Amino acid sequence: MNQGKFVTLEKRELEENQMTGQVDERDFTLLFLRNLPIYRQKISPAFRGLEIGLAHGYFLIGPFIAWSGSTQPQIKLALLLTLALIGGIAIALSTYKPTTSDSENRFYWLKTPEDWSLFRGSFLIGGASGAFFVYFLLENMEVFQTLVKGFVS
Repeated sequence: MNQGKFVTLEKRELEENQMTGQVDERDFTLLFLRNLPIYRQKISPAFRGLEIGLAHGYFLIGPFIAWSGSTQPQIKLALLLTLALIGGIAIALSTYKPTTSDSENRFYWLKTPEDWSLFRGSFLIGGASGAFFVYFLLENMEVFQTLVKGFVS
């Protein structure tokens, strides 16, 4: 059993099984996927982890606010829950240890264990920063509303 191997199709199998929904070089889906931080070329593992962490921290606080409400103590609770979840994800990321035996199944940018360490540390920093940014925005919502009203009127 080839556990952990990527499934690839031979060229003749691709020609025989022209599946609907294929992604070709001109497709918007392929362009979108190539520009995700995990696949983007020529960025460091630290910047990659920071960007992914910022997005996760920014968006993970939303369900906790929807669940608990939007008063000040509940926003603080949502921030703490988001930080705990980001910390749990960072702990889960730290359990993975890249080895030389799985080198063909790794991302192209993951060359050394130090690259993975930079990625997961930056993910934690980025996730916490994203959550604190949303907390700052929600705590100062009245200020932003008055600024917008001043610009509109």
